[in-house]
Amino acid sequence: MSNDKVVTLTDGLEERLSVEADLNPKVTIGMPAYNGAKTIEKAINSLLAQTFKDFELIISDDASDDETENICQRYALKDSRIIYVRQAQNLGELPNSKFLLDKAKGKYFMWAADDDWRSPEFLEVNVSALDSNLKFVASTSPNCFEGEENKYDKYVNFSLEGSPKERYVNFLQNAWHSHGIFYSLIRTEIIENYKNLNLNYAGCDWSFDLFLCSKGEINRAKEGLTIFGRFGLSMSKNPWKDLRNKPIEFFIPLYEFTKYALVLMKNLKYNEWSHIFVKLLKVNIQAMRSNYQKTIKEFIK
Repeated sequence: MSNDKVVTLTDGLEERLSVEADLNPKVTIGMPAYNGAKTIEKAINSLLAQTFKDFELIISDDASDDETENICQRYALKDSRIIYVRQAQNLGELPNSKFLLDKAKGKYFMWAADDDWRSPEFLEVNVSALDSNLKFVASTSPNCFEGEENKYDKYVNFSLEGSPKERYVNFLQNAWHSHGIFYSLIRTEIIENYKNLNLNYAGCDWSFDLFLCSKGEINRAKEGLTIFGRFGLSMSKNPWKDLRNKPIEFFIPLYEFTKYALVLMKNLKYNEWSHIFVKLLKVNIQAMRSNYQKTIKEFIK
């Protein structure tokens, strides 16, 4: 069975998406998928159940070798909002995420991992927030991990509002629980200006979050919920080792993130800069401690 919503990218062929919508959807959801057969149906179903309907869902399958392809093709055949793309070769998570952003047609954009899901009102409340307040560059809902849906004390619900200094400080104080910021609903015109999406290092998602903070405020709605799966890189035995690209990162695992943060901070007044720098230093010390503890534990075993 053929369907112009199912696209395969093969060597020697120009990348293409063959379907052009008559009217661009308001929201583009990009789902980078890789061997997600165990969880992706739940993730897709949570998006199709959204009370806000004006969206496209682009799934980019990064050359999975499980049942991900068959599952996604089945969904693409029955819902016209879904575009399924299968990469001919594995790109890696960040290039695949960049691919999805490049294909976005919506005014607002968000990534949705293949093992995460959202409550039905997530899009509605966050689209409304962005529509009604231009100072928000992004908006999201509280979030938790799988199994914590009924544990309200586990919900992460900080927002990033106020002056640039206040946003930077608040982010650094909550950086270890900032997963939901990366997966916010974001103004596409803002996110398209971020140039480092393909760079993979410890804290690269934090760099993206700080970029958003530099552009405006990030809202946290009271309604809605994002539930994150427990299979991400941060849950691995030693994520610092997995993301180490340079020798200096053995000693300063957040080296690249810190460099980028300092670039964003360069135009602040000295008293603001120094306040943020102390918070940045504290985050680095915490990362170093975690890195050494996990490395020693791994060595002993």
